[in-house]
Amino acid sequence: MLVFWEHGYEATGVAQLCDAMGIAKQSMYDWVGDKRGLYLLVIERYYQSRVCGLGDHLRAPGSPLANLRHCLGAMAEYAKSPECLGCLLTNARSEFGTTDEEVGALTARVEAYIVEAFRDVLERAKAAGELPAHADCSAMASAISVIRNGLMVAGRAGQSSESIDQTLLMVERMLKTG
Repeated sequence: MLVFWEHGYEATGVAQLCDAMGIAKQSMYDWVGDKRGLYLLVIERYYQSRVCGLGDHLRAPGSPLANLRHCLGAMAEYAKSPECLGCLLTNARSEFGTTDEEVGALTARVEAYIVEAFRDVLERAKAAGELPAHADCSAMASAISVIRNGLMVAGRAGQSSESIDQTLLMVERMLKTG
C-alpha cells in the first residue's frame, strides 16, 4: 500500500512491489493476477483500514460537531506534516480521473461513503442544535468532502500551513452559517 501511496500507480514497478511485500513476482501474479489487480486490492484495503475509521470517529459519542472538527483538524495536521503523502483514494482519483472504469467505480464508492459519513454527522449536529436549522447538510457534506480532497492534495504538494489553516477557518464559517 505504501509503495503505491508514495509513488502512484504508473511510477510503481512490479519489482518495487514484490520487494516491499517480500515475495517473488510469480507469487504476486498467482495471488492477484497483475499490478492492476494488486492496486485495486490496495484501494479496497485502504478503504477498510483508513477510510472506515473516519466514519467510526464521526459516530463517536459526544458532540457530533466536535467529532467533525476533531477529524478535520487531524486531517489538516496530517496535511501540514512533512510526511504527508495525501490520501491514497484522492491520489488514485487524481491519477486516473475517468480513464479507468473499475478504479473510478471503486473510488467513487469510497467517496460516496465519505460524503455519507459527513452528511450523517452534520444531520446529527443539526438535530442536536449545533448547526442552524436551515443548514443544507447534503450540500455541506459534499463541500467538506471536496475540501478534504483538497487538503490532501495541498499537503502532498507541500502547501503552506497557513493556507491549510485558512481552509479550516472557512469550513468553520460554513458550519456557523449553515
